[in-house]
Amino acid sequence: MNRAQKLSGITKGQVKAIKTAQKHVFKSDEDYRFTLSQNFGVNSCTALTYYQAQDLIKRLAKLTNYNTNSGSGRPTSAGVSSSNYRGR
Repeated sequence: MNRAQKLSGITKGQVKAIKTAQKHVFKSDEDYRFTLSQNFGVNSCTALTYYQAQDLIKRLAKLTNYNTNSGSGRPTSAGVSSSNYRGR
C-alpha cells in the first residue's frame, strides 16, 4: 500500500481489528461513536484515515491487553470501561 492509499482510508483489516476490540472496550455503540467523534471528528471507523485507524487500534490494544504484533487478531481481556479510553 502506498502513502496516498494510506491517507485515503481505512483497510478492511483495520475495520475488523477495531470492531473486534470495540466489543470488549465499549459498553454501548453510543460510547464507541462518542469516542470516535471526540478523538477523531468522525462517527464511523470507516471515515478514518489509515493512520487514524492505526492510532485507534493501538489505543484499543492498550485497553484490551492485546499485543498488536501477536498476529492472533483477538483481544485478550474484556470488560474495560469506555471511560478509560477517553483522555488517553
